[in-house]
Amino acid sequence: MPAAAMAPAELAAADAAFSRGLDLHNHGEVPAAEDRYKQALVLDPHHAGASKFLGKARFRSGDRSGALRRLLPLVAVASKDQAVRDMFAAVTPFHPGVSNEPIGRLYRRDHFVGVTDRERAKRLFAQAMVNVDLELFSYCNRRCLYCPNVFIDRISTNNYLPGPVYEMIVRDLAEIDYKAKITLNFYNEPMADPVTLQACRELRAALPGASIRMNTNGDYLNRDSLAEIRDAGLNHLLISLHVSAVVDWDDEKVKFRAEQIYDRVGRRPEEIDFRPGQSYRAIIPFKGMRVEVMQGNYSQFGYNIGGLMRHIPAPTERLSPCDEPFKSMTVTYNGNLTPCCRIRGDADDHKPYVTGNLADYGSIYEAWASDALAGWRRHLLGFNPKAKPCDECKAVQVKDSPAERRKREAAAQLIPDDERRLA
Repeated sequence: MPAAAMAPAELAAADAAFSRGLDLHNHGEVPAAEDRYKQALVLDPHHAGASKFLGKARFRSGDRSGALRRLLPLVAVASKDQAVRDMFAAVTPFHPGVSNEPIGRLYRRDHFVGVTDRERAKRLFAQAMVNVDLELFSYCNRRCLYCPNVFIDRISTNNYLPGPVYEMIVRDLAEIDYKAKITLNFYNEPMADPVTLQACRELRAALPGASIRMNTNGDYLNRDSLAEIRDAGLNHLLISLHVSAVVDWDDEKVKFRAEQIYDRVGRRPEEIDFRPGQSYRAIIPFKGMRVEVMQGNYSQFGYNIGGLMRHIPAPTERLSPCDEPFKSMTVTYNGNLTPCCRIRGDADDHKPYVTGNLADYGSIYEAWASDALAGWRRHLLGFNPKAKPCDECKAVQVKDSPAERRKREAAAQLIPDDERRLA
């Protein structure tokens, strides 16, 4: 009978049985505690505490179906208890028809299937995107030992992102009132050409809520250019301390290079975190824009860019998932899309990994939701051996835990059956 129609004596007896069970449970006498929970549920089938803790006991003993039976009544009334929701998620296979909400706040079915409908692709893009890497041109004035530009020519010519592609990007981001990050560089030096300044102004006008940022080597920085890029609408400037073309790390040279930057912009840092042999980081106070100076010892802690930089250590086998293709978009100077910023479409070894060109699509949404990128997401979702070039990547590692595995296993249920075997 409904709890509200039960006699007060029965309710009190149910509470007493539950309290005794909870005491036994806390002292490690789980079987005896289960008996008390069951007694309470005989008296009051809707007793929330007895349902919850009997479910916990059965779940920890490996009886998932028993735990599910106990938890269903609470889930049916939308329990707000986090422990109940966590257990229910662990024992219940996700079915795409159950809810339109994402798994783990990120994974949606359309991530995995390849979407050609513009509105559907637009919705996925707007829901998931947190960063757009946009390379406006190809030129870089440096050849650093830890960058593929050391053997890929980015100096002799300067190739620009095609105008129609750039206009499509601005148009489509404005259409969804994009408010997340836009990074105005890839493997170029963004301050080497005034198109960056112009693009910054245009993006700020079209996307007033976006966070516009870029990484620079600092060679073109001075007092005037620092203020100019801020006034154009940049939110965050990160300055890398590339010490020379022949040395990737030297403590004294790193500090000397930092001092050069401070002299050039006419400002001193307000805080410095220097770790000899490892890293340097400082914040330069500048009203209206965050300015960071940063460098790490790439030979020890850097990324080998999908196997391109052989002298940089890489894992023998990557098992970690990667969420970059689920939430970021990388556009190179020629309009190509790559799954992440560590894949170089202009390197011979990486050309097979380009997933398309924006010029071939009607919108950035459709390009990003394409079947080619969906295949990368299927492959990178779980804790499994990764294929090239991801097998040698140590970036964005995901900590392995039972909860993380459960979340990704649930998300895998969104992958169509005919594709799941390939993931």
